[in-house]
Amino acid sequence: MDLNHNFDKDWASLNETLSHASYADYKGTAPLSEPESAALAQLVKNTDFDACMSYHAMGQVLYWDTADNKAAAGSYQMAQTAAGLSGYQIIGSPGRGGLKDWMQTMASPVPGITVEVGASSCPVNFAEFDTIMAQTQALPLAMVELINSSALR
Repeated sequence: MDLNHNFDKDWASLNETLSHASYADYKGTAPLSEPESAALAQLVKNTDFDACMSYHAMGQVLYWDTADNKAAAGSYQMAQTAAGLSGYQIIGSPGRGGLKDWMQTMASPVPGITVEVGASSCPVNFAEFDTIMAQTQALPLAMVELINSSALR
């Protein structure tokens, strides 16, 4: 199951490349059909988050946007901060099926980014660990400082 394809943001438009469970590209039988994504969705609904930062593996890029992003300004501000610290490239994306994408388009939208770590294909080679840490270890604290210093929403 690819949980990055299991949230209710344009889920139906995701190409179904697999008809069986798989860690890559299998979106599930319905949005939030998997217990992990359902639990995250419930947590988001019950908690007033200021921002979302998802870590994924592969690409050394930062995804910040989605169609109908209601928190675009804050999301882009997060991406600019993260890019300055990590050296990762900022990229927009169609944003379908992911947690960040769903949170950016909720009734009370939340700004967010997806941090794609590692240069090798998924799963990222463990030999990249030190490089990934050097590139990204400052991001969580920087996001907290950004949230505390400005209104992202």
